Amino acid sequence: MREMKKLYLNIIFLTILITGQLFANNLLHQADSLYVNHNYYEALNRYRLLLDRDQFLREDFAINFKIGICYLKNKNYKSAEYIFRQLEQKSNQIPEYVDYYLFLSSFYKDKAWLVLSKGRRFLSDYRDHSLADSVLYKIADFEFARKEYSKAFNDYARLSNKKG
Repeated sequence: MREMKKLYLNIIFLTILITGQLFANNLLHQADSLYVNHNYYEALNRYRLLLDRDQFLREDFAINFKIGICYLKNKNYKSAEYIFRQLEQKSNQIPEYVDYYLFLSSFYKDKAWLVLSKGRRFLSDYRDHSLADSVLYKIADFEFARKEYSKAFNDYARLSNKKG
């Protein structure tokens, strides 16, 4: 009798565990599908729900990276910056992309000192990266908007020299 009760409890436990895992996998699949289809608002909601329900995924780099991009695409620059700063401190995975999106978060928040320092650091660290021209272009636009015309001209010239 006691063995039977123990078996039933184990079956119930495994059923709950498997059901929870299936739910998490389904939620992740939904979030990723929404993300890939550029529905960043709904994807963000699904990712956050997933993290609320599964504490082990809270440190998952890929999920947090996508959450950061979702915040950025939804114009929540403060939250995006926070996520990418956390990833920068906690992870060594694809640092050039973390730096790039941290730069964009700062750029859209119009933090002059951060935009220029992060952008220049990115160009110094990843000058041959495919995102380098995008960063240089944004820096030149930022300088132009701040009426730093000679700096902007020099950066635009660097871009046109690369193209020619």
